[in-house]
Amino acid sequence: MSFSIKQRTSKLVLLTVAVLFSTMSFAAGSPVGKWQTIDDKTKKPKSIIEITSVNNVLEGKILELLNTDDKNPLCKKCKGDRANQPIVGMTILWDVTEADNKKSWGGGEILDPKKGKTYSVKLTSQKGGDELKVRGFIGTPFIGRTQIWKKVK
Repeated sequence: MSFSIKQRTSKLVLLTVAVLFSTMSFAAGSPVGKWQTIDDKTKKPKSIIEITSVNNVLEGKILELLNTDDKNPLCKKCKGDRANQPIVGMTILWDVTEADNKKSWGGGEILDPKKGKTYSVKLTSQKGGDELKVRGFIGTPFIGRTQIWKKVK
């Protein structure tokens, strides 16, 4: 079966467009990137977190603290390897994997450095990937706290 140059070009263009749109769709909803955390109680910006992906497993690290006088605080309530370590540069989100359709992720954990406690976590992409709903919980997602993080552009 032989295709003309015009037919091959049309198929190539369609394939390229399909791949481009599927890649753009993934990038728009992906939590990979920099996020400004918003305190769920004060509604003020709290920190800048960078989420990275290695082999489709997400990890988040604190890059900067905002609206604080102490620019280099230690995690005084943390246990284990994180005890008394600087909060800036600390990994606070780990082992998170895709849950469904590139719009939610879970299975991992998140650390609240202020309390030194670790929680199960669920991330949900919102507003075309401009916001990330971050739900930390114990046992069931019904018992926990939610923050909305804003994409840093």
